[in-house]
Amino acid sequence: MLSNYPLCGLALGNNLYDIMPSKWRASAPEARIKLYTRLAASILPLGLSIVVYDLTIVFKITGLLAFVLGYLIPTSLQVLSIKRCIQLSIPHKTPFHTCLSTIPAAYAVFVLGVGLIIYTITTFFT
Repeated sequence: MLSNYPLCGLALGNNLYDIMPSKWRASAPEARIKLYTRLAASILPLGLSIVVYDLTIVFKITGLLAFVLGYLIPTSLQVLSIKRCIQLSIPHKTPFHTCLSTIPAAYAVFVLGVGLIIYTITTFFT
């Protein structure tokens, strides 16, 4: 775990930078903002591990963030972008469109993410 921790912090920090609004990215030099996002991605789990000594609890809490980043945010963005395309009369189907590129499929993955978060929280102290 220790060997890939810096890589995870770096990757998450870079991803946080990439999804920032362009106004925020233009407000300061790119290197400074990337430094801040990388620190935020790395320091929060470290701070949590200072307060909580049980490593499994730290992994569960950081796993909750992974569920949010992996399930809830992408599906929300997918639903919002499809609805916005429909509203603007822009075709939302691309050559990469599949049966999983629909709003019901996105809602199903969102519900799966919420279920995983609830499961993790209910099994938190067991």
